[in-house]
Amino acid sequence: MRDARDWIREQLTELYPSIDTAVVDDAGLAVSELVTNCVRADAHELTLSMIAHRFDVVVATTDDAPGVPHRVTAPPSATSGRGLQIVEALTTEWGVSPGDGHKTVWGRFSLTDSTRCSFDCDR
Repeated sequence: MRDARDWIREQLTELYPSIDTAVVDDAGLAVSELVTNCVRADAHELTLSMIAHRFDVVVATTDDAPGVPHRVTAPPSATSGRGLQIVEALTTEWGVSPGDGHKTVWGRFSLTDSTRCSFDCDR
């Protein structure tokens, strides 16, 4: 999970030189939770991706584990089960996109007006 967290942090700080460190930290934590969910679901294949735009960033994991994850409310005594609650709290929006033999779980982070990207896009 640390490698995934470090990767997303490096990508964000390289693409968005003035990005708020809170967004970088939140994205790192969300990615860690998404990757952990894939591992705990016994995925054999896992892809971590990021889609960068001027105004937002989407991070996602795609895996081949069976089932579709859903947000649950874990009791205070639980030692797990809060991953999607954390993702929901950190992101602007999140969701699950089922596919043929796989699924993608994603989260969107909105960027502030002061964040300048180092690339051009049509959006």
